[in-house]
Amino acid sequence: MTPHAIAPLTHDDVQVLKPSPADWTDFVQRELDELGIDMSELRRQARERDFQSTAARELWVMVGDSKT
Repeated sequence: MTPHAIAPLTHDDVQVLKPSPADWTDFVQRELDELGIDMSELRRQARERDFQSTAARELWVMVGDSKT
């Protein structure tokens, strides 16, 4: 699920969405819930480079080591 944007910024053919901090936090938590893990588990998987699924790896690429 894509987080709601507060304002789209458009540059040529690229659209950048900037969710509010609350929307971003909600988005990340929903994704973690769907995966059945928490952020510390996602960090562990990233540290060990052993993701439980493609979706977990994709989420890590999006959020990195954010403090959500």
